Amino acid sequence: MNFANKKSFTLIEIVVVVMLLGVALIAVFQSLNYAFRWSEQTRYETIALNLAREWVELVGQIRDSNRLQWSWKTDLCWLKSDPYQDFGGIGCENDAWIQSGWYALVNYKFADQTVYRLDFMTGARFEFSWWINASDLKFSLCFLNDGWWSSCPDNYPTWSQWKYWRAVRVLGLYDKVWTGNFLSCPTGNTGLCWDWTAKELRFCVVVGYELLSRGKVELCSILTNFK
Repeated sequence: MNFANKKSFTLIEIVVVVMLLGVALIAVFQSLNYAFRWSEQTRYETIALNLAREWVELVGQIRDSNRLQWSWKTDLCWLKSDPYQDFGGIGCENDAWIQSGWYALVNYKFADQTVYRLDFMTGARFEFSWWINASDLKFSLCFLNDGWWSSCPDNYPTWSQWKYWRAVRVLGLYDKVWTGNFLSCPTGNTGLCWDWTAKELRFCVVVGYELLSRGKVELCSILTNFK
């Protein structure tokens, strides 16, 4: 029997083919892993962006609630941090306005309705370059039974179950007519704060997350006094 014309693979050729297939499979798996991580990262960023948009709208709702609740003295009260409470009972113009700094937005019941206020966090910072200072849950969000990301309750078990953190960073109130300068307005009856001229409150909502990777979304907006 003549074997001279029969073709066959040598052991070296088989090893080379196996190595090439291995390299190709590794490249395929790496590409799939990268695509999965990119898809997950995009999903986290989308959720973070939606969480930021939600609070931008709610901060605007606080301004609108002030206008409705205190319609006869709008200029004195349009930036009250809590539209529905008259602290001291002497009129809204003496109550705290939204000032520069870090805030948590919280909700509570008023006349059987859910309303919102901004709670100023003295000395607080939303530090995400290394870690998030959320040990007292003031900026943490939890996926609760209602199917929404909400502020974590005080009895939430452990920080490792938190997925997102959210805060409002208020840059300040600025005059839009005369100078464009920053205005210091602790209450509505201070200095130039209460007059009819056009003003804008500049603020950002910051949402951080730490899942497959660490990331942050910051969405900025302004509120005006309609002047």
